[in-house]
Amino acid sequence: MFAEPFSMGETGLAFLGSRPSKIPGGLIMVCDVGEAVLSVDILKYTISAGHGMFLLPGSILSLEGSTDDFRVRYVYLSDSLFQEATFKLEADFFHFIKEHPVVKLDADSLAFVDKWATLTSSVVEDSGNGFNARMVLNLMQCLFWKSHDKMKRFFGKQAVRTKRQEEIFRKFMVLVKMHCRECRDVEFYAQKLFISPRYLSFVCIHTANNLSAKKLIDLQTVLEIKIMLETTNEPVQKIAERMRFPDQSYFGRFFKRYTGQSPLAYRFRKNEKSPQVR
Repeated sequence: MFAEPFSMGETGLAFLGSRPSKIPGGLIMVCDVGEAVLSVDILKYTISAGHGMFLLPGSILSLEGSTDDFRVRYVYLSDSLFQEATFKLEADFFHFIKEHPVVKLDADSLAFVDKWATLTSSVVEDSGNGFNARMVLNLMQCLFWKSHDKMKRFFGKQAVRTKRQEEIFRKFMVLVKMHCRECRDVEFYAQKLFISPRYLSFVCIHTANNLSAKKLIDLQTVLEIKIMLETTNEPVQKIAERMRFPDQSYFGRFFKRYTGQSPLAYRFRKNEKSPQVR
């Protein structure tokens, strides 16, 4: 799915398995049937028929579980193509998507998606057209502008003007993604946000389904470790050093506490065969 600069099709996402995958570009999905629980970074979302999911480049996606009939239509754009297609959109749009990666689509939006997908597929299939790439880019811009318009009209400006606690939480999660490899101390993040560690934990518990600031930091750390175990051949000791753990033994205990497996067992467990995306 992610090998080409642009791709579209249908899938049940079974190829993800239970392991997290970092999405290198932008990914848009619309669920047609069934239901699934997906994790985006460290937060879980339920998606079912009529729901859309919009992931920004760099998001970490994993499939926690799904019904047998779960299917989505997807559109994937490489990071460079995504940036080119969205460079004129307002920052509020991206803030909203980051905070609300899953939305329930109305009848008008679903009808638009159907028409857009039919037109875009016909353009993609006409590979001999010398303007093919430009036409696809223009169609992607149409899709993004339509999404932006829906956000403005149906969610309103209040949807992207987060409350004080929500804004603190958003900034905290950005900082955690940036710094969890070097620091897992709640006080470090509280100082950067100019608030007390106690208030930061209060904000997290009330914003992230009773997850404390420390738990959120640890979950993001585990996610980063999983990605390194899967995408690099670095020895476990080297990963422990990169993640600033005092020693490999503590690193192993930390990882097993959250996953039930040692780092090596996680890395070398037998992968399930990935089905072909259709």
